[in-house]
Amino acid sequence: LLSPHLSPVHATWIRVFAATIAYFAFTMAQGKLKKDVIDVIRKKKHVIPMATYATVFGLVFSIILVMWSVTLCKVSVTQTILSLGPIIIVPMAWVLYKEKISSKTMFAALISVAGVFVLIWRLQIMDWIHLHLH
Repeated sequence: LLSPHLSPVHATWIRVFAATIAYFAFTMAQGKLKKDVIDVIRKKKHVIPMATYATVFGLVFSIILVMWSVTLCKVSVTQTILSLGPIIIVPMAWVLYKEKISSKTMFAALISVAGVFVLIWRLQIMDWIHLHLH
């Protein structure tokens, strides 16, 4: 049985390992393992080091920090910080890469912020609704 006090590092590596197994299982089940994985690795030798680098520093490190953050502060605070991604990335894409920002993108960013707002203030919102609708 797993300990309820599982380290964020170990939990992250378990998730990455399970996702890797699932990816290869689905790729094999679709009959695309040779074409999509093996042939690419043989043709482009830099794929494995780049994938390893991206996995460790992009996925593993970020998940470890998120899980560590949850252990140190309230989940709502961590979720608020995480939800800032679209708010930070959308203006950067516009300024740095001159990308056109669609109304759908802006709407999605606002929904992200609204979701966190509801998560954090859910009790006060419910009290307000109860007070004004009853």
